Amino acid sequence: MARTPNRRKAKTKAGPKPKLAGAAAGAGQGRSRAKPSSVRVDQRIRQNAINDAELRANAQTILSAIHESRPRNTTSAYAPKQEEFEQFCRHKQYCDGATVTEEKLLLFLVEEVAGRPLKVRSRKAATDTPQDETRLAWRSVRTYVTAITDLYRTQKALGMNTHPSPREDNVREYLKSLQRRDAQRDRENYADKGRDTLLDGYSESEFERVCHELWAHSGTSPECHFRTLVDLLFGHYLLTRGGDRRAAEISDLFTFEFAGEGSTRCMPLIFTTRAGKQNQHGRLETAGAYRNRNPLICILGGLSFYLLYRWDLGSEPFPDFSRRSSWYDIRLIKGNGTGRTAAFSYNSQREWVVKAFAYAGVTSQKKTHVGRSSGARTAELKGISEDQIRRAGRWNQEQMVGCYLNSLPRKFMRTMAGHPPQAGCFEIRRAGVTPPEVLLSMIWPELDSWRGRFGPGTEQENDLAAMAPFGTTRSSGIRPTPRSRTSYRTSSLKRSVQASLQS
Repeated sequence: MARTPNRRKAKTKAGPKPKLAGAAAGAGQGRSRAKPSSVRVDQRIRQNAINDAELRANAQTILSAIHESRPRNTTSAYAPKQEEFEQFCRHKQYCDGATVTEEKLLLFLVEEVAGRPLKVRSRKAATDTPQDETRLAWRSVRTYVTAITDLYRTQKALGMNTHPSPREDNVREYLKSLQRRDAQRDRENYADKGRDTLLDGYSESEFERVCHELWAHSGTSPECHFRTLVDLLFGHYLLTRGGDRRAAEISDLFTFEFAGEGSTRCMPLIFTTRAGKQNQHGRLETAGAYRNRNPLICILGGLSFYLLYRWDLGSEPFPDFSRRSSWYDIRLIKGNGTGRTAAFSYNSQREWVVKAFAYAGVTSQKKTHVGRSSGARTAELKGISEDQIRRAGRWNQEQMVGCYLNSLPRKFMRTMAGHPPQAGCFEIRRAGVTPPEVLLSMIWPELDSWRGRFGPGTEQENDLAAMAPFGTTRSSGIRPTPRSRTSYRTSSLKRSVQASLQS
């Protein structure tokens, strides 16, 4: 019987088979297919680099736009402090330059900020304290922390800083230690304990005396005295900041009839603003004040005589309502210059408040901000609730108040004007005297030439703000409807002067 050959051994002995021509061709094709994959990798790398560059450029563009749209006061407050930090880093010769870290910030605060004397002597410092012994208060040191943290955010947005935020626990605890240091220093230096109390500011009787003195001194420099009177009245009754009053324009005012308030027609003065220290995003804020029972401290009376002097007795022409650009920018409280769009400077505002307080013998640490603090304090002493005061001062307004309600605290407005807090008791006895029509027609005769041009008619211009000076008002109920808020947003400056002449 013949033996069957072992196929495995036969294959092993035979050795590897020679590669066919087709196999060689296939291997060559595999190597040729590897080249396109490497090309795709290179393309992906280039595309990623382009995308990264585009993202960085867009981040820089947005950051520049944010800084350009930032309020001027914020920029002027942050820029010098950030420059001080950068000079400090250059002096220390850090290897990473001015990259913000928590350790650098703490060393900067200790060596350059918290321990150095004041550059300019503070008005709050004791008179017997030498200049080299004065120090920045902890709130001022906190502004440095805020400015350097803003620099850190800029570096973070540009991809220049990968460190965590410098405003961590150590910085917060250091600020608390400075706060305790300031409290201890005040005790050791016997600082005035009456500061920021009920004694700091004016009482209701003192405010009336200040207004009386401004009326009495209006014979000399009448425009300046009326201007200061309006400034103080707006701060007291509307709880406005000094900066809000300096930036106010006549287009921010209107009147609106409140029905059911009492036997006398109720036309409060309403002030709107879309910018301010705590309002950087154009949010509408509203404040209002009733006509006061006492004509000496009536906000409508003071404003009326101030505008009467400007537009009838002074050299300022009556506003031109043909275009919004010709009258929207007219300042409510005009500066010292000849231009009626010139802003009232802080130094002039403070100087005249000091002069008015000197007339009446009133002492206050606050000057331009005194109305906001003393007005809120007066309201509290009159028994007005905290919620009403909060709404009157626009403190932490909720979305419901800002979007759906008129945000006007009626009880606050009634009580501050000398009326009972409940509805239906508004009464001005002097309003029963009607001035002659001959006299009323002499007030701003130019206003009559614009009457009838603005309104909801088909042949009229539908400009709500321009309707304001012409008395096209309608009455509202206790709570205006959405239609009334839109259609009845009007004012009557001439009506305010008429009301003052009744006094």
